[in-house]
Amino acid sequence: MDDDIDLAIKTIALREDVSVNQLVAKALRRYVEWEILADKIGLVELHDKSLEMLFDSISDERARELGRDTGVNAWTDMVTFLHQGFNYAAILKVLELRGRYGRWFIFDKSSENGIDTIILKHRQGPRVTAFLSEAAKALLERANLKFEMVEMEHQVLFRVHLNRKREPQGPSPVLAGSDLPPDSDE
Repeated sequence: MDDDIDLAIKTIALREDVSVNQLVAKALRRYVEWEILADKIGLVELHDKSLEMLFDSISDERARELGRDTGVNAWTDMVTFLHQGFNYAAILKVLELRGRYGRWFIFDKSSENGIDTIILKHRQGPRVTAFLSEAAKALLERANLKFEMVEMEHQVLFRVHLNRKREPQGPSPVLAGSDLPPDSDE
């Protein structure tokens, strides 16, 4: 290892109060889980304030169009590239990685009674919410999962019904407000 890299790793490890091995393992994990993927599908980094300014300059409709296209193309490519297939577990992993390494949003997931609640929380405003909502919706629809969604200014919340398939009548509706509909078997 080059001396300057060795010194930098030791300095960072000391500052973060972790071992050099932990720091190197973390860096290798990021490389394997994210950097190879980012290079493969052409991801670029963008400062969150720049991202917010870009989304503020477009309409809600355009943000949704971009989100849908991203979900159908780039995020679907990410799922199939990382997992050599397309399923719900792979979708969750990609959303988790996008949150951890892509830094657009914080990914949170909880499960109860056959329903996963997924939250994508961000700081860039309602048009980023619209974008993320449509991108994630495209993935869940492709997996033929039944879900409900709630959009708020700085987050998207999905409830995914693990044991139920989506009805074939079209995309799931965007629900207004912050209250989820009661769970029913319809």
